[in-house]
Amino acid sequence: MSPRRYRIIYVFPPNYVFDEIRLCYERAAARIGGITINHDYYYWTPEKKEWDDPNLAIIFLCNIPWVVPARRKAKFIFQYVESVGDPAKMVPQQRKWLTYYMTRAHEPDLFIGGTPPVRDFWARLGCRSIGAPIGYDPEVMGVPDWTRQKDYDLGFCGLLVGRREWILPAIARRLGKRFLNIQGFGRPRNDAFNSCKAMLYVGHAEETAFADMRLWSAVSTSAALITENRDAWPAVPGLHYIPLPHAQKDDPDAFVNSIEASLKLPLMDIARRMHEDLSAYTVERCIEEFVIPAIEDPPDAR
Repeated sequence: MSPRRYRIIYVFPPNYVFDEIRLCYERAAARIGGITINHDYYYWTPEKKEWDDPNLAIIFLCNIPWVVPARRKAKFIFQYVESVGDPAKMVPQQRKWLTYYMTRAHEPDLFIGGTPPVRDFWARLGCRSIGAPIGYDPEVMGVPDWTRQKDYDLGFCGLLVGRREWILPAIARRLGKRFLNIQGFGRPRNDAFNSCKAMLYVGHAEETAFADMRLWSAVSTSAALITENRDAWPAVPGLHYIPLPHAQKDDPDAFVNSIEASLKLPLMDIARRMHEDLSAYTVERCIEEFVIPAIEDPPDAR
């Protein structure tokens, strides 16, 4: 890699659900160099001297400071990892934060989204944005256990909110003991999916973007990913995961029928293809190939 102008600080929110990503970034930062991982989100008040460093890019993951100095010299970057789409179709918490960040969309020098729909959402608001996957780290996330006995047909991990309030009960009624509701985060969650033939993802709300961290959870397990037909780039539908028609509230059993049909497919082959192809997208590679060029190449508009 050519010499870089910008040093990078990644700022993580004080929330344990991001511990897995933070550990992955810490390991990648140590290998790449010139990158610091900051754990103190509340440190970043407007008077901090780092804002005046013209050779610094500060990347906030998930949350941004309440006040960011307008006359800063450092680059202010927002790595957005939540839902995008029509706020009216979102659950209240999603709608609250997306609407808030939309009012501040003019502030960041760059938005980073994990999938093309997230990138394009912010671009339509006139923001400079890129798509950059989070990526995979086998030491943190784990590796598929291809020998594990499959005690369950389908596993799911997530909060029972929004559309899930009527989708998941329909699945549980039909599958019974063949369905595993997984609690937890990180490697224990990924390992639990190894006991399932397939892992399911359904979103809280109607949207086209896929929850990017769930993709790398799928790469880490021997369960094949089944999801509604969302954009899970860089995964390819039909090759790396099984896309289903979107569930409809007036007929959730039709969605369960499509799940049951998917369970008859060669799930292990699909899971292997997912891991073989997407494990090449390491966290280090994603930072070096997507994030750093976007920070370095364009002239500073400030």
